[in-house]
Amino acid sequence: LQTGLVLFHVGDYRESLGHLMKLSSSLANRCYRFQESLCQLGIVSNLIELGELSDCAERLDSCSSRVSPQNIISNLTLRLVRARHDAHRGHVEVAKRQFLQTAEVARRLGYRIYYFESLLRAVSLYQSSGKHEEVGRLLPRLAGLHRATKDRLFEPWLFQAMADHAAAVGEERESKKHLLNARTSLLEMAYNISDLEMRRHFLNRQDSRALLARSEDLEDLAYEGFPEPQGSPQATRALESIARINEQLHRRDSLKSTLGLILDEAIRLSEAERGIVFLFDPSG
Repeated sequence: LQTGLVLFHVGDYRESLGHLMKLSSSLANRCYRFQESLCQLGIVSNLIELGELSDCAERLDSCSSRVSPQNIISNLTLRLVRARHDAHRGHVEVAKRQFLQTAEVARRLGYRIYYFESLLRAVSLYQSSGKHEEVGRLLPRLAGLHRATKDRLFEPWLFQAMADHAAAVGEERESKKHLLNARTSLLEMAYNISDLEMRRHFLNRQDSRALLARSEDLEDLAYEGFPEPQGSPQATRALESIARINEQLHRRDSLKSTLGLILDEAIRLSEAERGIVFLFDPSG
């Protein structure tokens, strides 16, 4: 079940669907109602992303009749998936109400990840409807929740929502800053996916491609306000070293590898023959 859900989140919807369909067959009539419900909801989530909505309603009704009222996670997941289904069918007002109701239930019960996702999806629908006052009311709650949970899964889309709102109220520079943060967060998440095939699927998700495309020319914004470097050869070489470190930093998967990279650049920059560094643990 976890494998199928991970494949869904990285954007390999067809593979995730096949995996969950096989699992669903093995779970049928085996008294695993919780796992079977999440499996069915995962199948519906994949069908929504693939645009294959024909039998989603039937599967959702079947899940609704089988989910135990006492199982909070199953009920919150069902609410979220049903709201997403309504949004993809064009029932925007219904979907907004469902997202907000789910957010309130999740907030009251202390399920902050579900609270965050529900609010963020509601914000997206409000933005597409041009209701910027509602967006401005909900975004501070989302930002505070993000600071509390430190959840990275939806972080790029929070920054993107903040960028869209800033642009809508005429704060173009703030919009660009948020959009650059969204791009940086997305790329950091991608580089943390060690499986190259999964990383490719993640970056090829429709929402990932759209975010990367619209933020493509914003990297220079990060260097605004810094003094112009002097034209000396030493300064030029230092900038080249910093650029090489920045380029490789997210691709290093251990502190040892990162330290080796920085030492190599320090030796090259100082024109030394060799270098050594002493590391101390907390005990000295």
